[in-house]
Amino acid sequence: MKYLGIDFGEKRVGLALGDDAVRVASPFRVVDNKGMNMLLAELAELIETEDIKQIVVGVPYSLKESKGKVGEQEQAVIDFITRLGMATTVPIAREDERFTSAQVDKLMAGEKLPGGKRDAVSAMLILQSYIDKL
Repeated sequence: MKYLGIDFGEKRVGLALGDDAVRVASPFRVVDNKGMNMLLAELAELIETEDIKQIVVGVPYSLKESKGKVGEQEQAVIDFITRLGMATTVPIAREDERFTSAQVDKLMAGEKLPGGKRDAVSAMLILQSYIDKL
């Protein structure tokens, strides 16, 4: 089964691919977020061409969630997941993405990644976390 990992952002969206045969996620690419409709169309095409069977979206759960509050960025991602769910029939799972940025920094040993590649690496970490739990 083929997986698509997504690190949603207001400016850029990081994508990663993985499958259950090798159980390894890899950074795929970064797409500019030029509006929800354009983004959803691009993702729908990718889902079809790559034969994706499971989508995993990173959610930045608020540390205040225990008090019943949802953070602004968390709500933006939840809204994106809702819209993506209307654009595809592929199941969508949510994965906690808190601290992913720190993991990317540690993984890259402080090196700056060009062209937003950091978002694709973040998507890879989100997807790998999901795959590791299977």
